[in-house]
Amino acid sequence: MRPWKWGLLIVACISAVVIVVPMAERFIERRMAVDALARYDVDAVLDRSPDAPLLVARAARLAEDYDRARSALDSATEPSQEIDFERALVAAQRGQPSFAERIIRTPWGREPDRLADASAAVAWGYVHDHRPQLALRALDKIPPDHPFGLCARGRASIALGNWDGALADFRAAVDLAPDFRTARFGLAECLEHAGQPLEAVTHLVRLPADDEVALVLAKCRIALAEPDAAMSLLNVILIRSLDHPDALLERGRLLFRKRDFASAERDLGRLTTVAPGRLDGWLVLRSCLREQGKDTLACDEAIRRVEADTLRVNRLLVRAGEPGADATLFREIGDGLRKVGREAEGLRWLRIAGDMP
Repeated sequence: MRPWKWGLLIVACISAVVIVVPMAERFIERRMAVDALARYDVDAVLDRSPDAPLLVARAARLAEDYDRARSALDSATEPSQEIDFERALVAAQRGQPSFAERIIRTPWGREPDRLADASAAVAWGYVHDHRPQLALRALDKIPPDHPFGLCARGRASIALGNWDGALADFRAAVDLAPDFRTARFGLAECLEHAGQPLEAVTHLVRLPADDEVALVLAKCRIALAEPDAAMSLLNVILIRSLDHPDALLERGRLLFRKRDFASAERDLGRLTTVAPGRLDGWLVLRSCLREQGKDTLACDEAIRRVEADTLRVNRLLVRAGEPGADATLFREIGDGLRKVGREAEGLRWLRIAGDMP
C-alpha cells in the first residue's frame, strides 16, 4: 500500500476513535438512564447526569428537584411536544396545574401514559398545596401500576388522616418500583406511624441519610428502645440545621425521658422561639419546667393562646366552604394558620386570597 493511503487509513481510524467512540458512550449512557428511569431509580439518572435533557428533567421532577428539572429543560436545543409536556408536569407539581390540564384535554395528551403522568403530577401539586380532596379527584382514574400516582394518593391520604390507605398505596408503589426513594420513604413513614418501627428501619437504611430520613429513623430508634442511636441521629440533624423544629422537639422529648431537664428545656425553649405556634412544644416544655419546680405561667398563657388560635382558625376553615367566602376571609385563614405553626398551609391560603377579586 502506498504511503499516502496508509496516512488516510490512520486519519480515518483516529477520526473513528474521536467521533464514534464518544457517540457510542453517549448512547450507552442514555440507554442506561432510560432503563433506570423505567425502574424509577431517579438517583441513578441524576448521579450519571447523561446528555439527555428530557431524561434528566423527568428524573429531577420525580425527585422534586424542580430547579434542576427546569435547568435541564432549558438546556434542550430543540423544542418538542415532550419538552413542553414535561414543563407542564413540573409546573403542575409546583401547584400550577392549568397548563397540564389543558394538554390532557387534547388527543395527544389523552394517550394513556401521558394522561396517567399528568394526573399524578396535578395530584402531587394539589397535595403540596394542601388540597388533598382535589388530589384524590385528580387520581380517580390513575392506573393501579403507576408508582408516582400511588405515592401522590398516599400523600393525599396522609393529609386526610387515612394512614392505612396510605400504607397500602406506598407498599404497592415499592413493590412496583423498589428503587423509587419517594415510595420507600413514604412506606417507612407509614410503618413508623403504625407502630411497626422494625420494618420501617429496614426501608430507611436503604435510603440516603438526609434530614427527612434521619428524623423518621430517630423516631424508630426511640420506639425500639435505642435512645443513644436516636440521639446521634438528632444531633446530626441539628448540626446541619440548628433550628429544625421537629428535631428540636424529638431531642427535647428524649432528653426529658432521660431526666436531663435543663438540656430538654434549652431545646424546647428554642423550638417555641422559632415555632411559637407549635402546641406540642409548649406542652412538653411545661412538663419540663414543672419537673424542675420552675414557674409555668408563661407556658400556660402560650398554650391557651395557641389553643384559642387553633380553634379560631378551624372555625374560619369551616366558613371557607360556605357561600360568600371572600378574599378577606381567606387572608384571615392564611394569617391564622401561620400563627399556629402551619406555615405552608397559611401561605397557600394567602396566595389564593391574592388571586381573588
